[in-house]
Amino acid sequence: MEKIPRSEAKALGLPRYYTGRPCKNGHIAERYVAGYTCVECHAQVAPESNRAWRERSQSHIRQYARRYREIRYSDPREREARCQRSRQWYQRNKDRASANTRNWIENNSWYKTYNSRRYQAAKQQAIPKWYPAERHAIAQLYRAARELTDKTGVTHHVDHTVPLRGKNVCGLHTLVNLQILTADENRDKSNKH
Repeated sequence: MEKIPRSEAKALGLPRYYTGRPCKNGHIAERYVAGYTCVECHAQVAPESNRAWRERSQSHIRQYARRYREIRYSDPREREARCQRSRQWYQRNKDRASANTRNWIENNSWYKTYNSRRYQAAKQQAIPKWYPAERHAIAQLYRAARELTDKTGVTHHVDHTVPLRGKNVCGLHTLVNLQILTADENRDKSNKH
């Protein structure tokens, strides 16, 4: 069997690698890239005993995972490094990311409907009683965004300055809470105030 280091196997997207060195139980076999586990050791563990252990240890596993996330992601530098790695991956794999997104949308069209219905419901709740007086002015704002898109060729959105479904505060669907932004600016702003 040809030796292949884990880093190389991981870069090639292979599920296993082979070092030729024995594992802690003495098996000279391939190992899984994901968990460093020897294939022979993994095959010897009975699925029933593994499942029983998981059921007994579920709360411990959750607690450990929560503690790990808190420690790892509480540091702003670590968070920024993660974001930077994510951006770099996206820049190298734009076509793949777009294909993944299209594939996910095709297989989960119900989620898009669900999310848009939630947004519509939030918008309906955010419309105040005096809305009919502003309806015409708001429609003009949407028309202006459409005209800007047609003139410049850059997509423009009408955005809520204070988001309708914000984390800390929720705004109203009124003229004073609306602004025209480019699509990129709107996506970057997301649900933030």
